[in-house]
Amino acid sequence: MMKEENFIIRVVEMHYKQGLSQQQISEKLNISRTTVSRALTKAKDIGIIEIKINYPVGTGNDLEAQLEKKYGLKEVIIAYSNQEDRLADEIAKNASDFLVRQIKNPMKIALTRGSTMQQMTEALAQNPRIKFLETDQVVILPSEGSTNISLTFPKKKRMMYSNFIVEEVARILDANSYNFLCPLYVSKKTREALLEEPSIMDLINQLQQADLSMMGIGNLESDSTLIQSGYVSKETFQELKNQGGQAEFMSHVIDKYGQLVSQDYDSQIMSLSLDDLVKIPIRAGVAYGKQKHEAIRAVLAGKYINVLITDAQTARYLLGE
Repeated sequence: MMKEENFIIRVVEMHYKQGLSQQQISEKLNISRTTVSRALTKAKDIGIIEIKINYPVGTGNDLEAQLEKKYGLKEVIIAYSNQEDRLADEIAKNASDFLVRQIKNPMKIALTRGSTMQQMTEALAQNPRIKFLETDQVVILPSEGSTNISLTFPKKKRMMYSNFIVEEVARILDANSYNFLCPLYVSKKTREALLEEPSIMDLINQLQQADLSMMGIGNLESDSTLIQSGYVSKETFQELKNQGGQAEFMSHVIDKYGQLVSQDYDSQIMSLSLDDLVKIPIRAGVAYGKQKHEAIRAVLAGKYINVLITDAQTARYLLGE
């Protein structure tokens, strides 16, 4: 064992102290490059090598680390763009990269509706890494029901509902999918009846077993998907705002403290419950822009997400800069 450790230490010193490449080490020691690579890998595994990165203050990595520490997050990903109109594309690419990185076989993934999730889906279709994935036991699930959107809306907006996004992601990944076959917003009595339906019960059970949830985060302004798409009436929307609504995700509406603003409203939406959501191991929120600042902070206050994909301006706001 000591002889092997001595060999590993020698390889490590040649590579990291002397600056020799793996090929140069293999030639000098008359061993294969594969042996060199394995020695360096084992050095990391047994603790001979420890990697520490000292990020310069003010860099994106520094902001990510600060946010992770402040809010107890597993991971923060910050997207950058020199052009403001390209930021949405960068957010979408980062979100799709995160999704691809998380995928394991088997796995259950829950997705929500919204423009940001739709853009992520479009970016996913262009992601070159998907061809290397094994996905025959990956299941894509909608976190909420879907209400038909009026034909008067642009086609792209009509494609933002969760069932369509789930079907598209499953098609792109060559994975499996379920549909949430019911309206999003119903009466209490109807909701109680729907939750007794075998197909709905099966879907909820699948969602409760999800390994990953990815969700957009909305605000309660006039351009909110919740009102623009006609999911709820203008009267209901205004009432939610008057009760202190700051954020909307998976159709749940919370205040700045992360608490539901209306149990009455929440008892009428067909969506995974917040109690079930927080049991999912990885919960990624994808949102950006000044108009989403308060909404994102409210979701973080409720600890509903443990991964955040956002922009630098939002990151600085959340850090109080």
